[in-house]
Amino acid sequence: MVTINWKTQLPAHPDPRYIVVEHIHNSASEQEVRDFFSFCGSIQSIEMQPQDKEYNRALVVFEQEDAGKTALLLGDAHIKNVSIVVMPLH
Repeated sequence: MVTINWKTQLPAHPDPRYIVVEHIHNSASEQEVRDFFSFCGSIQSIEMQPQDKEYNRALVVFEQEDAGKTALLLGDAHIKNVSIVVMPLH
């Protein structure tokens, strides 16, 4: 398991508002990621980091729990024609 050092303050206990998105192609901007997930609900913050030389990962924090739960249903969806991976933070 890879340890990711997020700048965002993380909750002490699992919180469904926090999701991690991996396999985001480097050509996708933070705004494109925000636009993609915004239909799930209001986004509090997004933090993007390099995953490897071709892909980024993002920590998306929603305002409401239901939005995070909805976002988890988007695993295997596509951003910039590349399949993403969506998972809970913990």
